[in-house]
Amino acid sequence: MVSVCCLTPYQLTRQPMIAQGLTRRSGTIVPFVLIGLGVFILIDSETYWLLPEF
Repeated sequence: MVSVCCLTPYQLTRQPMIAQGLTRRSGTIVPFVLIGLGVFILIDSETYWLLPEF
């Protein structure tokens, strides 16, 4: 499964049109992906209760 998760993005970025689009928009896409990943990890590990309440 890990190999599929690594091979798929590799193959997609080898396509010229997809690579150009990702290069142009990477500055706006990457922060949202990383924030989403962080929220997913907090929820999955049930550590969100350690965050201060607002």
